[in-house]
Amino acid sequence: VEYVAEVMKKEEAKSKFDIAINGKAKRTAGIVSKETRDANIFTASSNIEPGQTVVFKLIYEELLERKFGMYRQVINIDPLQVVDDLRIQVFINESLPISKISVAEVVQSNEIDFDEHGENKVAEVTPDVDGCTNNAKVLFAPDTSYQKEASSQGISGQLIVKYDLERTGRENEVQVIGGFFIHTFVPENLEILQKHTIFILDVSGSMYGEKINQLKSSMFTILDDMNECD
Repeated sequence: VEYVAEVMKKEEAKSKFDIAINGKAKRTAGIVSKETRDANIFTASSNIEPGQTVVFKLIYEELLERKFGMYRQVINIDPLQVVDDLRIQVFINESLPISKISVAEVVQSNEIDFDEHGENKVAEVTPDVDGCTNNAKVLFAPDTSYQKEASSQGISGQLIVKYDLERTGRENEVQVIGGFFIHTFVPENLEILQKHTIFILDVSGSMYGEKINQLKSSMFTILDDMNECD
């Protein structure tokens, strides 16, 4: 049985959920909430009979920004345990043909100078889904051995899917969806402008040890990415 949830104010939804699980009827209920301070974390709660299964389907909108010539879809993975059937699927349906797509190795949470150009050996990329060059699919289904290699609590990091579109002769595009429009400009071969950057670094005693080493490593990475004219 599939139930379609309602979007309510936080207090109203919490009240209805509490009444459902604590009232005389003791009904099965579920609630999905989000903390204001961290817009990327959703919390799902439910009460069900022992041995039963509940699946939450969360649909939301996210604007993908094109950086360094690629769109990046970042998916945070942190199940806090090794999962027997961990499966992440990414379906891409674009208005223009997909020219290139890649999946980097999972970025572990404690890695600073990670190379996103390394290809993920587990992710399966399927281009031209349904015979359409505008569609693609990515499947990331690591087995338990792969997860245990990351840590005893499984994977804790980010899965990054990068892709770009074929825009030959089309440096801009207008899309109209749901009564709104977006005008995208993607000019090529623009002159790189000189940048003036000021870094403020904390070198106090509280940064002693690993923190100062991470700071140094971060700065080396940032400086390596800057141009000679900056």
